[in-house]
Amino acid sequence: MRITHVSAVVLSALALLIAGQSAVGQAVMQSMEGEGFFIIQEIGALLMQKEDTLRVDFLPPVETRPKDYASVDLKVGDVILMLNGKKVADAKQIEKLYKEIKSGEEVSLGIRRDGGLRMVRFTRADESKLPKRQMMIMRNDGPGGDNEVQVQTSEGMKTFSGEGVSILPMTGLVIGLKNKQITVVGVLPMAAEMISGGGAKEGDVIVTANGTEFESTDKLVAFIDGLADGTKVEMVLRRDGKMATVSFVKTEGNVRKIIKGD
Repeated sequence: MRITHVSAVVLSALALLIAGQSAVGQAVMQSMEGEGFFIIQEIGALLMQKEDTLRVDFLPPVETRPKDYASVDLKVGDVILMLNGKKVADAKQIEKLYKEIKSGEEVSLGIRRDGGLRMVRFTRADESKLPKRQMMIMRNDGPGGDNEVQVQTSEGMKTFSGEGVSILPMTGLVIGLKNKQITVVGVLPMAAEMISGGGAKEGDVIVTANGTEFESTDKLVAFIDGLADGTKVEMVLRRDGKMATVSFVKTEGNVRKIIKGD
C-alpha cells in the first residue's frame, strides 16, 4: 500500500481491529516529509520513503499484533536496506518484492540500526487471516478547494470528494458540507460496530454533537479530537424530516499521521 508524490497535506488514520475488538481512540499526531509509504501488514509497520531512504516510521503497540508476530524485532527508525537478499530503496520497490513472497515463506529484512547491520526474519502471513486494517487518507488542496478522502478497505478503494469532506473520528463516517449543513456522505464498514442507536446513513444531517451545533466539518472533527478518552458522544441526526439520536465512545488506539509532501 503506498502513495507517491503527495503534493498536499495528507491525513492517514489506521484503524486497527484486533481479534474482533476495535482499538480506536487517542490520536498520535506527527508531521514529516514523505514521498511514499508501504505497510508490512503482519505487524502494522509503516515504512516511509524519504528520497532514497526507506525507514520504519510507525509501529503499533506489540499487544495489538497477532501473537505469532509479537517478537518481530523491528523498531521505529530502522532503515530498510534489503528484502530477501535484494536491495530496496523506495516504497514501490519493496511493495513489488513483498507481493512476490508467498504465504508461509520467510521474509528476511536487512536493516540498519544505530550504525549497525542486522537481519529481521518472520513468516509471510495469509493476509486474509490477519487483523483488519483500514487506511484512510485525506487530501486538502488548499483554501477554498474541495477535500478528497480515499479509504482503502478489504472491499477496495473508495473515494469521497467535496466541500469540507473529512473523516469523523471514532465513527467510520465520512462527512461533508451540503447546503451549509454537515452531512454524512459515506458510511464505512467499521461504522456498524462503532456507532450504537441505529447507526447513520448516507444523507443524514448531523444537527448536534453533545448538544452543540457546528458550522463546519473542521470544527466538529476538532471537537471530537479534543474530548477525553472514554467520553460518550451523542449525535442528533435528521433523516427525511425526522430526528434520531446515535452515540459512540472515544476510546484509545486510534493513530493519526500527517504526511506533508514536497
